[in-house]
Amino acid sequence: MDKIIDSFNIYTCSDRGDATPNSTGDEFELNMNNAKIDIQKGQFFRLSLVNFNMFKSFTNVNKCNDRFLLHTTAGGVANNGQLTIPHGNYKSVHSLMNAFSKVLRDELLIRAKAVTGSTVDECDIDNKTPDTNDTAEGDSDNIMSFRLKFKDVAGADAAHGLTGIMIYCFDDYSTGMSDVYQLLGAKRIRGSPTIDPTDSLESMIIDGQTNPNEITVSGFFGGQRLTEPFIYLRTSLGNSTKNLETSSLSDAKITRGNVSEVHSSDIFAKIPVDVEFCHFDSQHGNEYFMNLHNMRHLTNINFNLTNSHGKKLHEVTSSEHADSGNLSFSMVLKVDIVEKNAPNERHTQEPNRGINPKFSNQIVTESGLIRD
Repeated sequence: MDKIIDSFNIYTCSDRGDATPNSTGDEFELNMNNAKIDIQKGQFFRLSLVNFNMFKSFTNVNKCNDRFLLHTTAGGVANNGQLTIPHGNYKSVHSLMNAFSKVLRDELLIRAKAVTGSTVDECDIDNKTPDTNDTAEGDSDNIMSFRLKFKDVAGADAAHGLTGIMIYCFDDYSTGMSDVYQLLGAKRIRGSPTIDPTDSLESMIIDGQTNPNEITVSGFFGGQRLTEPFIYLRTSLGNSTKNLETSSLSDAKITRGNVSEVHSSDIFAKIPVDVEFCHFDSQHGNEYFMNLHNMRHLTNINFNLTNSHGKKLHEVTSSEHADSGNLSFSMVLKVDIVEKNAPNERHTQEPNRGINPKFSNQIVTESGLIRD
């Protein structure tokens, strides 16, 4: 069995001290040069995560799950436009559905007014599900659906004049991967919006022809309030560990054909995302650890936070007002110095056995006899 020779904790906070290019709230450079943490031959470092805590300052709907493509045809002219759901934390699938339906309504109203001869002036939303009181624990299946009713200036029903109405939820945009299909309970389209839209790629059920004054929208699956149940704590020690990950967890950095392909990983831990905090407390002390067999000195370690696509957290939350989004985290690291069990290798010095008699000219007395 390996033997722990020594142990100590390192307490860190990414929001204290002078700002540096290597420490930006969700990225932290741990400099241990002054601590002079060294080991001897036959020993290795074991780094474990004891505690992690961070305020959840980012929103559940963000630039990684906010956009979808709306396709319509009017007067034989196709119109493809990218729409975004407002960023925020939504208390229920119902409130998220409200935000989505309003974005869709506003754009369809603009396009309907542009149709030649249109008398459309306003659009109402009704028949909305899930209901206001429906929650994830309730009786609803959480499938989003609603009806858009177009009216003229007098409040009478009016024809919208739009055909070929389709919603497309692509999973790859110039800004990175998008999980909007999970929020809306829609069918995922693998690829980018450069793909020509077709009926076979339709992400949601749209009916705009049964009643020329109405458009009904429905999802295929249950909607979700968020798409990231975990954030990932990564380190610069990836090449020094034996950790592995599937390529699907780093597609923001590497393009691989097989998402289940396993390769070397720099992931140290994954942290649960709660309503207000991202928090982890070790129960056994060894849930998340790294054995550093190729390091004799513990010096600099870079820690950074990403989402499930390998995108750094400040890139997910950044805006024109605050690039870092007030992100910061604290954690407790445990460092064990472990001695390997190697029965065929000696780590101790040769014992001092005195002068070898073969190289001594002294007279040796033994049992009362004197011999040279």
